[in-house]
Amino acid sequence: MIIGIREKNTGQTQERKVAEQNVALRDESKVQDLLEREMKDFLKKAGITVDRGLSSEIKGEIAASFEVYGVSEDKTEVEFDGVTVEPDSTGGQILYVVLTSEFENHKIPVTGHLHNIRQFGRVNREGFVSKVRDLLDEFNLSDEEKEKAVKECIRVMRGEKLITR
Repeated sequence: MIIGIREKNTGQTQERKVAEQNVALRDESKVQDLLEREMKDFLKKAGITVDRGLSSEIKGEIAASFEVYGVSEDKTEVEFDGVTVEPDSTGGQILYVVLTSEFENHKIPVTGHLHNIRQFGRVNREGFVSKVRDLLDEFNLSDEEKEKAVKECIRVMRGEKLITR
């Protein structure tokens, strides 16, 4: 996704391609966190050590000097559409939660490759549930829809024999 920042004083804009999916589904504070992380990564690549003081200044400058565009101010409303197991670009099977918004479907990866999970045994149910809930908290999904998604993920993981009771 490409997000843009606009300097408030001059109106000058810059765009940066961000290797993050579903940015438009996040709330404004999550986008702010993403910008901070991207800025810190940029500075590290330039050889600048980001300490606590610099990190605080980055956060303040982003808030004071820039406005984000290209990402909606409010999270896009989504509904739970289902759970699917599909191959990723490398061919490994991954569990996805499918969310639908007004204009498109979003596949949110919930697990890594299932064959890697099989190699190490099963995942703990409580830990898995917590991970799925945390992941879905980023999206504008009702509590009822979130619980449906969590239950469906558990059902699929049980079917794959990858989760403990």
